[in-house]
Amino acid sequence: MQTLTVWILTLFLTFLAFPEKVDHPACSCIGMQLLTPATEVKKMDVVLEGKIIGLANFNFYDTLACYQGRQDLITMNKSIGSQYHQIYSMEVHYKFKTPNEMPDTILVASLKGGGMCEYVFELDKNYILYGYQWIERTVQFKQKAHKTKRIPLEIPLANVFITDICTLTQKTTPGELQILKRLKPGQ
Repeated sequence: MQTLTVWILTLFLTFLAFPEKVDHPACSCIGMQLLTPATEVKKMDVVLEGKIIGLANFNFYDTLACYQGRQDLITMNKSIGSQYHQIYSMEVHYKFKTPNEMPDTILVASLKGGGMCEYVFELDKNYILYGYQWIERTVQFKQKAHKTKRIPLEIPLANVFITDICTLTQKTTPGELQILKRLKPGQ
């Protein structure tokens, strides 16, 4: 028994001394092997290739938490309703699927924490982005007589997209670029 304990302790200390680099600790995506560029182009709001040229941290406060009746928790704990994002600036080189009008530089958000696992981009590297339009959710208040009505609003933010590790977002490779170039819009 003592030998087993020493062996386990040695193994544990070895892992501490020589940690393996893990890009996405404790994150996984069920069904990733089923994703293909063709299906993802149909599903995503934007598919493009570009270079990461900037990075900033962003604390997004979800105002819909109030609408959903959780004001008591928000008052007690200010972090409820907050989401922490990395916001990257991306210089766009190729547009495979985009909204009609889009500038040559966009913003890409990657969630830090919560239910999604962030995609970590490196500055000055090229990536193929599979992303969703960032939808700003807020509440509009309308006063009628003695009653206040709360109306949830969803406002898409122009040129701001979100991604995570459960998409096909990846560093640019010639093979993936060729696959995307062969796909025709709407295919």
